[in-house]
Amino acid sequence: MTDAHGRPNPRAAADERDEAGRTAGEVRAAAGSAGDRDEAGRTAGGVRAAAGSAGERGAGGAAGDGVGGRPGDSASAGGRIASGQSVERAAGGAGERELAGVRSVHRALDLLERFDDEHPTWTLAELTTASKLPKTTVLRLVTTLEQRGLVAAIGPGRYAIGPGFLRWSRLSSASMEIPPAVRTAMGKLAADTGETANLYIRVGRTRVCLAQAQGTLSVRHSIAVGSALPLWGGAASKVLLSDPPVLESDPSVIDDVAGESPYGSDFPKKLRAIAAATGDRGFAITHGERELGASGVSAPVVRSDGRVVAAVGIGGPTTRFNEERLPAYVQAVRRCARTISTTGWSGFSAS
Repeated sequence: MTDAHGRPNPRAAADERDEAGRTAGEVRAAAGSAGDRDEAGRTAGGVRAAAGSAGERGAGGAAGDGVGGRPGDSASAGGRIASGQSVERAAGGAGERELAGVRSVHRALDLLERFDDEHPTWTLAELTTASKLPKTTVLRLVTTLEQRGLVAAIGPGRYAIGPGFLRWSRLSSASMEIPPAVRTAMGKLAADTGETANLYIRVGRTRVCLAQAQGTLSVRHSIAVGSALPLWGGAASKVLLSDPPVLESDPSVIDDVAGESPYGSDFPKKLRAIAAATGDRGFAITHGERELGASGVSAPVVRSDGRVVAAVGIGGPTTRFNEERLPAYVQAVRRCARTISTTGWSGFSAS
């Protein structure tokens, strides 16, 4: 560290060492705290962050999930930002749902949300089975969506997302453009750690990858920008759920999120406690929650009024997120989050 004249600045260097020491202590606390076991997992170096119980460790996700070698540059979310999913409550028999809002609109949106990277096309029969809706209802909804250009027939009885979304995709790309200062901070995080950096926002009961800066290592984290992932697992999810209004409301979106998890009836209480602890600590660490072998570190991007508007973090192979590297990873992620917060970027999700 140097001063304005290029001379060594012992005070700045000492501050940097003090912060590194505090970070290492916080990482050890996060790894050893019995109250935070839900953040879970294992690393090659034996670091354990909290994850609920041994049976819960294998389920959630890293700052994003999947380890791959796909190269690429920083990206921003275009037209695949998922809309907030409908608030649903079980109501009677299987397949019966009580929807808040206009039932037919919810059902149409639910059908559209089934089109994703893994399922780019559907037949009417497949949509009927997956949605558990009557065949006549699915036919009526698909016909209406086709008339509006939101789905398109690409073969006998088979449908894909239609050209009507192209206009919305363009508008979304323009309105949700990531500021250069945010991109610069993410690029530095990826360069400093070698891991892929991701920026997530909360959309309903999901977290959506809004932007990404690819890491420099050959084996790296890979997730499509615009992908929507569940909020019940992953470091970024815990950070987003630590937003004060989310924690303070009861019932909360946390209860809805926990209800979609593969865990038991006591998980809402555990998830709320984990989110609260994440808010107090200022970062989250997860190992193998959504995909075995993938880990992540995430920290909150905070608005001037204290709202958590986004989560920035890194993800990669669990073997690299070990006891030796984690303190430096946490320090770099928190530094990036603070930098983005000071840019004045207010995010797109908090209201």
